[in-house]
Amino acid sequence: MGELLAAASAFPAALFSAAFGAVVAFWGLVVCRVADAEAFDRDVDLRAVGLDGVPVASAVSRVVVVGWLASTVGQLLIERAEAGLGGLLRAALELVLLAASLAIGWGAARALRGVCRHPWPGERDAPDEPGLAERRPG
Repeated sequence: MGELLAAASAFPAALFSAAFGAVVAFWGLVVCRVADAEAFDRDVDLRAVGLDGVPVASAVSRVVVVGWLASTVGQLLIERAEAGLGGLLRAALELVLLAASLAIGWGAARALRGVCRHPWPGERDAPDEPGLAERRPG
């Protein structure tokens, strides 16, 4: 357990650990009905990054959770191989791990975009589909 905590608190996993704490706090506030899960959807359009139709909070949560997992596992592997690594090589590997963790998190968010998706105005279902009036903003 101590090895896991040490890996989660070392660079680059520490960056994801802080973001992971914010994600957990945000979803805790959503569960307690203090915050709205779609509070950020009007501010950001994720079409440019291939996450069109995915709520912002959901997309960011996926990137952070998967990125945290990837960076923590990567950090554990780097620490186990530390005996043969020099300081400069270790720093380079940690920077590569940061970029790879972001890419893995983003890829997972894209792969899971159909799990939690809301339609944009141009992607609405047929007008005669039941429940359409309940999903329309306004």
